[in-house]
Amino acid sequence: MRLQSPVPKTHNLKELSDLLQQADTGWSAASIDLNRLSLAAVDFRYPDPNEPEPDIDLPLIQSIAADLRGLLLVRLEARP
Repeated sequence: MRLQSPVPKTHNLKELSDLLQQADTGWSAASIDLNRLSLAAVDFRYPDPNEPEPDIDLPLIQSIAADLRGLLLVRLEARP
């Protein structure tokens, strides 16, 4: 599995997922899950002191992350 161009540095999991799909047409992940994870990660890692503390549904985020991890592991096992 190889991409023709370098992978950019980004927190946007949807963007990374789109690149992965170019290299592996069997890859698929729900955009809403990728966006939720991306937003939660940025809110957690880079809190804005001028904003109230973000309301992050940690059990939901952990469930989404576990599901995506499982999907990735399946795709990695499918590769020669």
